Amino acid sequence: MEFSGLLVGLAQPANVDVGACELATSPSQLIGGWNTSVHVWLKQHVYRGLPPRAPRVVRQLATFAVSTFWHGLRPGYFLCFAGLFFMVSVEQLVRAAWATRVGDAHAPSTSVAVRLACHLWTMGCLTFYGGAFNLLGGGEILALWRSLRFYGIWLTALPALPAAMRLAWVRTQPRAGPLRIQSKTPRRSPRSRSPSRHRKVE
Repeated sequence: MEFSGLLVGLAQPANVDVGACELATSPSQLIGGWNTSVHVWLKQHVYRGLPPRAPRVVRQLATFAVSTFWHGLRPGYFLCFAGLFFMVSVEQLVRAAWATRVGDAHAPSTSVAVRLACHLWTMGCLTFYGGAFNLLGGGEILALWRSLRFYGIWLTALPALPAAMRLAWVRTQPRAGPLRIQSKTPRRSPRSRSPSRHRKVE
């Protein structure tokens, strides 16, 4: 439908960012570009609708749960969105370990090779969990994943181990103290003060 609108010169409404989906270097970028209207609604009314003190993992879990129930009560939906939640959790762990630079297309310090690896990881995991979304039946999904040797599960968890090790190493490093900023205005010495205009008269 979006392509038909582009043919007649109507760029809107558009509900899918094709570039963000096909060239995504992270699960968050992929999810944000797919079904954008539902994504915005879930973010506004579920993720941000929870109490401010709710942890981020609770907000994400609630958002994925609502999205799952919105699609339907089939095993494939639960397994697919559980896999997406797993992918996002690993992504955040990796970003925390490498200071949000890994896989970020807007970060100049991220090399093309790293972005390509992140893209292949994202698409490889999505292909695995997407099979559950298409088949829906528990037996069919299990047969498919067994034939694929459950590669998507260990592929999703693969970056988590080095990220966790790096975070553990960073926490053992001594933290730098607060940076003291010296004033550029030179201080006057006591001798440089001007004498008092009023002198004591003997």
